[in-house]
Amino acid sequence: IELRRAVGTNARGVAELALTLTLAGLRQIVWTHEGMRRGEWPRRLGREIADARVGVIGLGAIGATFAQLCLDLGARVVGYDPFANADRIVHPNFSRTGLDEAIGGVDAISLHAPLPEDGRPLLTAERIAGLTRGCVVVNTARAGLVDADAMLTALERGQVGTYATDGFETEPPEAEPLFAHPRVVLTSHIGGFTDASVERSTVRAVENLLEALAVHAH
Repeated sequence: IELRRAVGTNARGVAELALTLTLAGLRQIVWTHEGMRRGEWPRRLGREIADARVGVIGLGAIGATFAQLCLDLGARVVGYDPFANADRIVHPNFSRTGLDEAIGGVDAISLHAPLPEDGRPLLTAERIAGLTRGCVVVNTARAGLVDADAMLTALERGQVGTYATDGFETEPPEAEPLFAHPRVVLTSHIGGFTDASVERSTVRAVENLLEALAVHAH
């Protein structure tokens, strides 16, 4: 219960970061910025989120908040979560699908799921190879959800347009070829690191302490 409460306090912050990374990928913000810093004039046709189909893997507090933000901006959203209630999100532009349907045929994917029990990534080499060409993949959950070698290959081939991640196996992460790719966006586990999230977490921690003290007092 306390874990669910802690996640809930940070849900908005993580969801907003996921949305920021999604928009940055759709509009090639980081790639364009780096080109400008080198004195170039890079221009690549972007996508508007209102014209995009977004797949959300995991519809817990964070995934559902992210999905609602995308819906509010006019996106069509497909979600996968075998455990979330059927009425978790109700919107004419939202539909629940299987995992492969939520990954295939979308312009952007955002991962908000736990690691599978078998330890294998959800985005396997096979699934990554089947993504819509130019797809944006955002991972603010866990590094192990994505096959890193397959992701690098997909980026080099243009199968994936942008890979953005806020999660790493070790922090700070060790250097690896995937992180050096020009269309990879890295953030240092800042999803829930906002002033509002820290305040909500602090308030929740104090409330939990007071509840525990009240129980022991009786």
